[in-house]
Amino acid sequence: MKIGKIATYFFMDGKPRLWHSMVALLFVLFWLASCTPMHNYGYPHRLRIGVSGGTRVIAGWDTFYSIDITDRDGNGASDQPYYGERADSLTALQQDSLDYWPDSIAVTYQWLTVKSAWCDNKLTLIAEPNTTGKSRSLWVALWIMDSFAEIKIVQ
Repeated sequence: MKIGKIATYFFMDGKPRLWHSMVALLFVLFWLASCTPMHNYGYPHRLRIGVSGGTRVIAGWDTFYSIDITDRDGNGASDQPYYGERADSLTALQQDSLDYWPDSIAVTYQWLTVKSAWCDNKLTLIAEPNTTGKSRSLWVALWIMDSFAEIKIVQ
């Protein structure tokens, strides 16, 4: 359909068809909203942990398949149960078997450990005490579908 025909349909004789314009606008807005990921999938964007360290449990709306912990330079550690040496050493039949799937995933980098049960939306964050006297931060990325939720951990 050409632009001229669309414009003629919505603006007949120079007067807009308000009803049709509103329906078209709502359709476009809903279409655009469906293409964006949910608001960090329910996980907090920022989490502050006290200087004494400790354990915090957080939850989101969706499960994840990988955990990455990185510092501000991009260095870090990750746990991806789908990939890695263990998965490469298994045969295809063994990889498809539920007996070889992990029951939990855990990542440790610098002063932070992140643990979770497999196919769960809850995370357990364990921070060591901060003896540096300065604020420090790490980023936790949870890979969900084809996107990720990112949480900044500040201590």
